[in-house]
Amino acid sequence: MRTTAPKALLVPYHYPTMRSSTLIPSLLLGAAGLAIAALLPSAPSAIAVAPAEVPVFALDPVHSSVNFRVMHMQTGYATGRFNDFSGEFVYDPKQLDKSKISFTIQAGSVDTNNGKRDDHLRGSDFFSVEQFPTIVFESTRIQQRGKELQIAGKVKWMGVEKDLAVTAQHVGESQSRDGKAKHGFTCTFVLKRSDFGISYGLDSNSLGDDVNVTLDLEVEAR
Repeated sequence: MRTTAPKALLVPYHYPTMRSSTLIPSLLLGAAGLAIAALLPSAPSAIAVAPAEVPVFALDPVHSSVNFRVMHMQTGYATGRFNDFSGEFVYDPKQLDKSKISFTIQAGSVDTNNGKRDDHLRGSDFFSVEQFPTIVFESTRIQQRGKELQIAGKVKWMGVEKDLAVTAQHVGESQSRDGKAKHGFTCTFVLKRSDFGISYGLDSNSLGDDVNVTLDLEVEAR
């Protein structure tokens, strides 16, 4: 039996068309847009943030000390201190490559609790303070391991410059009464006085060559 398809299925479907006068300009504009986009630099995935400025700390001389001791007559230690010193610490544990330390001692401020001996130390047998008034240390590299700082630098004293590497402990940190950040450091190291041309008492073994120096320092943000 022959069947006849519904009329609706026999009606041909007419696809929508675009006139060539509209299609060609649209294609040209799209191609030009893709070409321009390819030439433009891609947007960065994240915004670059400038590194923070490294904080500057000044030495607090009221809560700091510079002490030393040297063997006397192969019997015991003679001790002393320096009363006049200053320093600047540019310090950030996250930017140690930009951190640095400078430290200056006024040699004439030596104090061994004996005026006659102090005058001798200031003279030509020892410090020659009129010619060489300061002892200066400047760091060249700072590295941190836990609470310790490995500090390498140069000591300038008596017209001589020597390398010096010390290990300083970060004792603690707090805030001053006016809210400024404070840090505390301590370190002990040895200087040979003969390295700086001070040889008095060495031949007779009346005074040792090794000078043990201890620094207890507090620094406060400027």
